[in-house]
Amino acid sequence: MKEEIKTIKEEVAILSHDQACIDAVIIKSAQDLLEKKIYPNYDEFKESAEFFLRESDNEFFSTLGSKWELYFEKKFENLLCFLRGTLCARIKTAIFENFSNMLPSISNVAKASEIAAWKKKLAVSNCFHKLFEKIEDDENNTYMTKIIKNVWPKKKNIPNLQIAWAISISEIFLNPKNEVIKMSEEIIQPAGPRAIYE
Repeated sequence: MKEEIKTIKEEVAILSHDQACIDAVIIKSAQDLLEKKIYPNYDEFKESAEFFLRESDNEFFSTLGSKWELYFEKKFENLLCFLRGTLCARIKTAIFENFSNMLPSISNVAKASEIAAWKKKLAVSNCFHKLFEKIEDDENNTYMTKIIKNVWPKKKNIPNLQIAWAISISEIFLNPKNEVIKMSEEIIQPAGPRAIYE
C-alpha cells in the first residue's frame, strides 16, 4: 500500500506540474547540447536534461523518482532528431535563399530519377562550386558564410561544430556526384568532421 501511494504521488506530481515549463527546460537542454555535440548519445542527452531540470526545478525533479526515466523517454525520445531535422531544413532553406536565381527548386519528396536529373543540372554544379566563393555584390561574404548567417541570424558566435555541420549538409546537398537531398545520420556522419559525432 505504501508503494502504491508513492507511485500515485509521483504521477500526480508529473500531471500537476507545468508541462510547458518542463518541456521548455528540456528543449533548452537539447539546444545547448547540440551546440556542443551534434550526435549525443542517449545518456548524454538524459544527463543534460537532468542537469537543466535540476537547475530549473530541483524540487519537481526530486518528486519524479523512478518515473524520470519513463517521463524522459516518453516526452523527449525523438527531440534531438527533431531539432537536427529542423536545423537541416533551415540550412536547405538558406541555400535556396542565397542561390535564389541560380538554383532550380527541388521537392523534398522528389523521386530518385528527379533527384538525379536535378543533380546533373549545370546550375546545381555551379552552386556547389560557388559555395566558398565571394558573392559578387558582397565582397565580405562567401555564399557559405551567408548561408550560415541566414541559419543563425541572431547569433554572434556560432559554435564551430554547428558551422561544420552546416557546411557538410550544404556540400552533400549540392554535390553533383551524389544523388542525395535528404539528410540522415548515415549520410552526414561519414562526410562531416569527426567532432560532429564524437
